[in-house]
Amino acid sequence: MQPQIDRALLQGFRSANRSWPGVGVTIAGWCGIGLIALILSVAGVLGLAIARPIAESFRPAPPVDSIAPSASSESPAAADPEQPAETIPPQPTANTAESRTLFDQLKVGRDLLPPQKAEHLRRQFWDHVSAQAVQAAHGRLSGLIGVVAVFFLTALGVYLFGLHWLLAGQIGYVAEHVRTGQLTLSTFWNQAWRHWLSLLGIGGLWVLLYLAIGVIVLVGVLGVWFARAVLPLWSLVLLVAGAIMGLLVGLIWIGVRQTFWAVAAVVDSLGPMAAWKASWQATQGRWWRTFGLGLVLASLYGVVLMIAGIVHLFGLLVTALGAPILGVLIMLFRMMLQVLAGLYLSFVMFATLVRFYEDTKSAMTAPAAGQAA
Repeated sequence: MQPQIDRALLQGFRSANRSWPGVGVTIAGWCGIGLIALILSVAGVLGLAIARPIAESFRPAPPVDSIAPSASSESPAAADPEQPAETIPPQPTANTAESRTLFDQLKVGRDLLPPQKAEHLRRQFWDHVSAQAVQAAHGRLSGLIGVVAVFFLTALGVYLFGLHWLLAGQIGYVAEHVRTGQLTLSTFWNQAWRHWLSLLGIGGLWVLLYLAIGVIVLVGVLGVWFARAVLPLWSLVLLVAGAIMGLLVGLIWIGVRQTFWAVAAVVDSLGPMAAWKASWQATQGRWWRTFGLGLVLASLYGVVLMIAGIVHLFGLLVTALGAPILGVLIMLFRMMLQVLAGLYLSFVMFATLVRFYEDTKSAMTAPAAGQAA
């Protein structure tokens, strides 16, 4: 049987209407992802805070000469409370200028030192202060960068794992209903653990594809930059416009050919490259029909966004009319509506794609079975 958009879309809504337990599992999964990312980030920050004092303890101690003498060594008479304290005049040293601190030298520099020497000491002092300030700021900045890195890496790792785990569970969950008419939450769990790594590999291949496209764009930009000296302006405009249109058309064409990439990986238990080939074969000779299916699914999301935008504007209007609490409640309702509608439509989309993909495989195997007979 040839795949039909209306048949696949009807199956998508039928499966999604019975998938509310799966929607609940998905919501709980995203909440768990956020909680785990928060816990790991806090643990990383605490570990960084604990590690810094330990690292400070391994720094070498200051030299003995730089340690200020104690009160007992400065005033021997102070150790005996019965003896009256004697005022001991400061004894001159062999090198008084070197024994003083820079700050003390600055105090007497104007009176005792030549102007050039005083100016030199003043610059030396402020250079020293600036270096200390830069060193302290560098330490704080390093700690801040460490905190941000810990938060980013842990959150990114948890997000990537959770995203592909939930996608694998969703696809396997609705695929069971499309194939057998049954829905069990155990299928969600099993399919998620079985296929999340394949979907992660697919995501990595998409990243590599986009990086390759970015390199091509960069080469094109450099080519236009060097060609501007020899080509007229209208030629450059036409060249850039043609390159942009060709890039957009190429991206759309590749995106349509790989519509069933993730679906094939879960439904047929294929690896990333085998699923790429399966999606390529499923869209062979059905590019426009698959493109139309994508437009229908995108229009559903567009309707949800439009309704959410209208509710958002209504909330702003209510807030402007002097009811901020009611406006905030309307905004919260809009957020909840958009999240739930988006999750529901994701189940519609995956069930629709599974139905279309299964019909495509049936259409491809029917001629082969007829020839064998």
